[in-house]
Amino acid sequence: MVVQITYMARSLLEAARRQADEDPVTGLKSRRYFETRIVREIESARRRGRALTIAMVDLDNFREINKRFRWTSADRALQKFAQIARSRVREEDWVARWGGEEFLLVMPGADLKTGCAVAERIHTEVEQCSVESIDRGPIKFTVSIGVARLTGKTRGAFELIDKAAKALGEAKSSGKNRIVAARDEGDDDDEGDDACECIPA
Repeated sequence: MVVQITYMARSLLEAARRQADEDPVTGLKSRRYFETRIVREIESARRRGRALTIAMVDLDNFREINKRFRWTSADRALQKFAQIARSRVREEDWVARWGGEEFLLVMPGADLKTGCAVAERIHTEVEQCSVESIDRGPIKFTVSIGVARLTGKTRGAFELIDKAAKALGEAKSSGKNRIVAARDEGDDDDEGDDACECIPA
């Protein structure tokens, strides 16, 4: 009996942990999971001398989608994005829902050019897709993406996320439905130029 109770308790704890690590709407990783793991990813990248790039993704005009098609159809758009993101990232990449219609894509070992290429695959497929609303036909939507890489000057997770968020803000303010990469001041290489626009971080 004691063994059974112990086993059940462990199973419940493991189920609770999985639920906390997973976003219930999209099935992607949760913000809680992201905030814990990104610290380890940065530490690992620096210890091993590997690149690390992240991308912040925002579904364009999501409030209008929610208002016009109602929340059930808006959730379908979120789920469709999650499906596309999972299918278009590399094997070592992972995606988390940051909040609302914002997501973070983490790409261990990816430089800025590779990160932009992964982001472009997601961007292109989202632009071509649609989801069926409950009663008003297909919903078309697009995404804006900000890409940022870890450098020796990046002071931890908060600054890396902030760089991606600023690049995303530039993508949104310059017309949406595009990818913008943050480049650190004084960085005169051209990596990423073929894949997306670059702005100083």
